[in-house]
Amino acid sequence: MLVTMVLMAICGSIVDGLNNEKLRSPVDAVNLTTQFMLDHQGQDIDPAVSRRMHLGALRTVEELVSPDRRFIISGYDQYLEQVQVLARFDKAWVECELVVNQLIRCEQVGLPR
Repeated sequence: MLVTMVLMAICGSIVDGLNNEKLRSPVDAVNLTTQFMLDHQGQDIDPAVSRRMHLGALRTVEELVSPDRRFIISGYDQYLEQVQVLARFDKAWVECELVVNQLIRCEQVGLPR
C-alpha cells in the first residue's frame, strides 16, 4: 500500500512537471510583472530592471492594471512555447502574449466597464 502511494505521488509529480508547469509558468510570469508594476507605480525604474521585468509589455494597458486580478490561459501553440494569458482587471479584460514565459505584449480586449 505504501509503495503504491509513493509511486502515485512520483507519477503525479512527473505529470505535473511535464504538463501543468508549462501552463502555470506563463500565468506566474504575467502576475509577477503585474505585481512589480503595481509595487513601483510612480517610481523611476532602472531601464535594465524594466527590460528584465518586461514592463514595456504592460505599458499600453497600465491604466487598466489593478490589484484585483484573475488570470486564465486563453491559447497556446502545440509546444506550449507561445502562450496567451487572459487577465481580468477591475475595469477590463487584457490579453498578454508570452514566448517561452517571456512577456511580449499585452492589449485590451473588449470594452472597459
